[in-house]
Amino acid sequence: MLERQIAAGCRQVVLLGAGLDTRAVRKATPGVRFFEIDDAATMALKRECLGRHGLGKDVAFIDGNYVTDGMLPLLLANGLDIDVPTFVIWEGNTMYLDAAADRAILGQLRRGLAQVRVSFDYFVPAMITRTTGDPGLTRMADNFSQMNAPWITGFGDIEDLASEVGLRVVEDVTTGTLTRVYRPQAAAPSFGPFYAIATLGSR
Repeated sequence: MLERQIAAGCRQVVLLGAGLDTRAVRKATPGVRFFEIDDAATMALKRECLGRHGLGKDVAFIDGNYVTDGMLPLLLANGLDIDVPTFVIWEGNTMYLDAAADRAILGQLRRGLAQVRVSFDYFVPAMITRTTGDPGLTRMADNFSQMNAPWITGFGDIEDLASEVGLRVVEDVTTGTLTRVYRPQAAAPSFGPFYAIATLGSR
């Protein structure tokens, strides 16, 4: 999806809760600026590790909590242009935030950026309520809770979510389907029907 968005004219890529993701290096493209937001310790580690190898010089590593510190102010203070087509990668976050925070982030992106597409992964509600019928998935959810990282939010209807926040669905695909497309010889993962990736865009 990132490659497709860049090919379609995206010139800014934002990673929310970027962690140790390396797309800004692996997918560096002339004329495309990357912005990453995460806590100060994570960003310091990335700056130091990438800097040792002369990498990441053109990446805006932004210290902060995009939920509590103000996502758009953080981005604008670091050079984001709200009028330039922007692709947002929001990976491994939605299930840890409450539903109101998830919707608020999507709403801010829709209102604050002239042209935006955002890709995020999500669980269906059965993963949150431990009602998939798969004991292994129930244990997985329990294990994350025991690590103080409980999954608290899932989405049942992405079309409804998109409508609520004023965006449209570009793509919504389960990881089970993605496995069949990209790894046809691999066994389907047990979480395949319950874990998906959606891309929403400006209308």
